[in-house]
Amino acid sequence: MLWCYYITPVISANRVITSSLLQFGVAVNVFWHHLDPHYYDNKDTYGSKDLLPATRVMQIMDRAIKALEELPEEYRDFYARRIVCKVKEKCYACEDEDSLDSVNGKVEKGIKTT
Repeated sequence: MLWCYYITPVISANRVITSSLLQFGVAVNVFWHHLDPHYYDNKDTYGSKDLLPATRVMQIMDRAIKALEELPEEYRDFYARRIVCKVKEKCYACEDEDSLDSVNGKVEKGIKTT
């Protein structure tokens, strides 16, 4: 599908428009639907929405954050860090050992302590 865009430059009293601003331009948007159809919302014609599993995860995270907000600050911080570590461990494609902080221990100067 092709959309046409028309841009009108805004001229202010103290600016002069150069000829490059008045030249013709083209923009192309490409939408991919290369995964299995069950990943996409059936109503997502242009492929611009998040994938369905990611949408569910974001909703779950919103509920988890709301539940964490009920805890006192230091407990909220502790459990939030545990969640972040678990996501890093299980979901990140590439791991950098130095970037994975442990909740059960802490990283000090590259040495993990427990």
